[in-house]
Amino acid sequence: MGSITKTFTAALVLQARDDGLLDLDDRVGDHLDLPAHGGLTLRRMLAHVSGLQREPVGEVWESLHGPDLATMIAGLADAEQVLAPRERWHYSNLAFALLGQVVAQVRGTTWEQALRERVLEPLGMHRTTTAPTAPVARGYFVDPWADRLQPEPLFPGDAFGPAAECGRRAPTSRAGRRSGPTPTRPCSRPPRSPR
Repeated sequence: MGSITKTFTAALVLQARDDGLLDLDDRVGDHLDLPAHGGLTLRRMLAHVSGLQREPVGEVWESLHGPDLATMIAGLADAEQVLAPRERWHYSNLAFALLGQVVAQVRGTTWEQALRERVLEPLGMHRTTTAPTAPVARGYFVDPWADRLQPEPLFPGDAFGPAAECGRRAPTSRAGRRSGPTPTRPCSRPPRSPR
């Protein structure tokens, strides 16, 4: 699901609001026992204007593994408030992870179960899952289950393929004329290499 979890989480929060289980102006600390940042409102977290740092504390992007719930909550003591609330828009995966836990708390279940029962099953989304379930649809660049980055493939006619294609002549049409406005492939993206 990737970042679509944010869309799902926002829908679950709004359903909980509609069911009278919470108010968007509630503080996250009204629903969760947190060591810090409990005064942030659900509304501001949903709108990415809470000012909370982008990721949970730790090396999430370096390892491609998020912390478990207990570690994430404990890490809030070290999490930064990078902006004052409502100062400006600042993307926060951490804020949405906390919103997911608010949903779990007010529903008395897990976020995954609430998602299944209240969004995926009613919409007939039977192949959308929170963990890889065969046959898995895999992205072409990141394979989080293998713990490594994959090289970006080159597709025929892909003007933005790997750096190895940088500067090569653009494909020609059957009539022999250039199919693009430039005779060589652009080199606008830095090369990506497997980790």
